[in-house]
Amino acid sequence: MTMTDTDTTDTATRWVRIERSGAVALLTLDRPQARNALSSELMTELEQRLGDMAADRTIKVVVLGAVGTAFSSGHDLKEMRASRDRA
Repeated sequence: MTMTDTDTTDTATRWVRIERSGAVALLTLDRPQARNALSSELMTELEQRLGDMAADRTIKVVVLGAVGTAFSSGHDLKEMRASRDRA
């Protein structure tokens, strides 16, 4: 997907928002209720969006940000514990 210079907002998935201004793309983690903990779903979305941007030759800068009081608290430990308990 190629975004043009006139795009200001491209898309939002469940946990990652993307805004675009010229050659600069802003990826924003949007899971503040969990302090932007990296769940498997959030990491998958982030990987997909970064892949899209890597393929777009018009993007020169990617800025990674987050909504809320924390950039990211790291891995989602609740999800990891739940997965371990199921196994």
